[in-house]
Order: sequence, then C-alpha cells, then structure tokens
Amino acid sequence: MTAYRKNPDFNDKHTKDADHRYFENFLIVYSSSGEIMKLQTLSESEFSSIDGHKLQKLDDVKNKLGNHFVDQSYDSAQSLNALVYYDKTNHTKASVVYPHNNKQDQIVVWTILEKY
Repeated sequence: MTAYRKNPDFNDKHTKDADHRYFENFLIVYSSSGEIMKLQTLSESEFSSIDGHKLQKLDDVKNKLGNHFVDQSYDSAQSLNALVYYDKTNHTKASVVYPHNNKQDQIVVWTILEKY
C-alpha cells in the first residue's frame, strides 16, 4: 500500500513507453525502466519547494531560480502562462504555471518537472 492516495478524478494509464500515475496532489510519469520522466503538481493547495523554500508566488520562483527563463503561454483557454527553466546539462525542464490575467498576485498554480 502506498502512502499517497490515488486521485479518483483521473485514471492511471500505461503505454508501451511510460506509466502515468495520478495521486491526489501530483502526477508521476515513469518509463518502463523506472526512470522518472515527469512530475507535476495537480493542486493549488500543494505548493512546490526547493531546499525548504516554498514556491507559492512567481517572485518566490524568480528569487530561488533566477531570471533565466522563458515566459510563454501554457493554456490560453484557461488563461495560463508558464515560466520555463531549462537545464541543458541534465536535459530537464521546469515549468511554473500561473494565471496570466492576475498580475497583482501571481500565484503558482502548479509546477512540472520533466525530461526532454
């Protein structure tokens, strides 16, 4: 039994290349060899952190990760943008998704770490 509770709103899926597992506050995608390919938070109430520093607002992210990001549209239908950081050495991408129509209080809606 896992310490994490399954998210009943999503069905886990298996493809020939990867398994997608949905838990209450996150999604994990891993390859058939067990390598984690993607980790995504799924809940606004569960914030990401780095070295114990919570990443609740965009300023928190910029202060911790710096200003070397690409600001791009993530989902225009939901009015979401993302700050995207690339680690070219490790082939890892970090996307911090936020509502772009709320400039005063730009909270982090979710974060996504994935291999590319």
